[in-house]
Formats: sequence, structure tokens, C-alpha cells
Amino acid sequence: RERGKRSKLVRFSEYSSLSIIDPNTSEDKGNSWYTKTEIDIFKQNARQTSKALWKTRTATAMKHIAKSAANNTPQANITIHSKDTIRGLEHLIAPEVSKLLMTKRRKTIARVLKVQQN
Repeated sequence: RERGKRSKLVRFSEYSSLSIIDPNTSEDKGNSWYTKTEIDIFKQNARQTSKALWKTRTATAMKHIAKSAANNTPQANITIHSKDTIRGLEHLIAPEVSKLLMTKRRKTIARVLKVQQN
């Protein structure tokens, strides 16, 4: 064992349980997934919401944060008082966020591939 590495332990419970459930009906299976129409509506709503938020203070703050993160510069404390709902729409509202996400994704993929080759 190398110095500084912790050993990993796995424990299994002495107790176990088995839950028996009725099989899904075809109605249950049909209700488990969104229809293509529902997904199209979600996407349309996301596009409309992001366009409505493009010129807001929230979008400006997001652009600033993305640029700071991309350049590894300190970020200012930003307080957003409005009730803009942006979760998951950041990349649509500010192109800088999208660019940052893609850059991080490429770097992560490169690191994973490098580790796998070793």
C-alpha cells in the first residue's frame, strides 16, 4: 500500500428486503415518457423564455461570471434581486456561458482520455 492512500471498504447489510409490485400496465408505460409534442413544447418555451431574458440584468451578470470563470479572474459579488427563472437556460441567455461550458467539456474529455491511455 502506497503512503497517503486510504483503503476503501465496502460493507453489506445483514438485512435485506424484497418488494413485490404489480407489473406496469400499458397505460403506466405510456405515462412514463413525454410525447414528442410535449418535448417540442418544452423546447419552444425554453427558447421564448431565454429570448425574453436576453437583455436583462440577470443575463448581463451571467455574461460577467462566464468571462471571469473563463479567464480565471476573481468574480465580483453579484446579487440578483429579480425573480428571473433561468435554471437550465444559462447557455441560451448568454453565449459566453455556452462557450465556457463547451470549453470545460472539451478539457474534461481530453483529461479522461489521457487518464484512460495511461
